[in-house]
Amino acid sequence: MNVDDDRKNGETMAKRLALTFPTLFDTGKHVAGLYQVDTMPATVIIDRDGRVRYVHRGYYSGFETKYEQQLRELLKE
Repeated sequence: MNVDDDRKNGETMAKRLALTFPTLFDTGKHVAGLYQVDTMPATVIIDRDGRVRYVHRGYYSGFETKYEQQLRELLKE
């Protein structure tokens, strides 16, 4: 999800990073408010029933390992 006030900035960044997943542009910050995203970057992991299960604010090297572990746990449910 991109909350940049100027959507063009987000589109440029997505192209530069060659993202292969869809990007939600939330210039009005409505979705960010719904999920209480107040820090960027933020990672919200939602289970198959649509419930927020994990929220990670900020980013530090090595977080990927924790994300993968949490995703694997949810996939077992």
